Amino acid sequence: MKILRTNSENPDFIKLVKLLDKDLAIRDGEDHAFYAQFNKVDSIKYVVVALENQKPLGCGAIKEFDQHTMEIKRMYTSVESRGKGVASLVLEALEQWVGRIDKKFCSDGCRNAYNNRVNKDSKNLIRNTNNRLRKNYRILETLNPEKKTRTSRAKLIEHGFDFNYFTSIYTTKAQTVYYFVYDQGYLELEGDYYALVKRES
Repeated sequence: MKILRTNSENPDFIKLVKLLDKDLAIRDGEDHAFYAQFNKVDSIKYVVVALENQKPLGCGAIKEFDQHTMEIKRMYTSVESRGKGVASLVLEALEQWVGRIDKKFCSDGCRNAYNNRVNKDSKNLIRNTNNRLRKNYRILETLNPEKKTRTSRAKLIEHGFDFNYFTSIYTTKAQTVYYFVYDQGYLELEGDYYALVKRES
């Protein structure tokens, strides 16, 4: 999906606004003429159109009244494009384009959509890391029910253990290095074997 920054003279915007007006005429009923006078699109500088394969899916605009006052106008998503997050993307694009210097958002929806997008990658990384740590912990716990045992590297890998994920390292005075996943630990031995231990609380 592509977001186009434009103005109220854009043909796709005008086309979507006509569809919006038809929809509002049905919703407003007898009051449509009254509301329509407030929905003029003359000379709006900040217009966003969402496109997919050159087809307009939705639009929105911000009308500037003065340096400190703006209003969101002409928000519309075509019937066949609803439920795909088009309106959220349009609101976010408008906020990023016209966003105020103090970084306040035009609405809760703008703020949430922006923060969700910014945090998406970091949240996925955290979620994936936690999932790997949980899996490693369960494997060590399963293979070490008596709190101290020995197993092979092949057996750990067979269970899906990932040696890249651990929570801490403990080095003894003799420079023996234990890797821990929370309280479940392992020590590399000779011959591709590992000592499994459980740290007492």
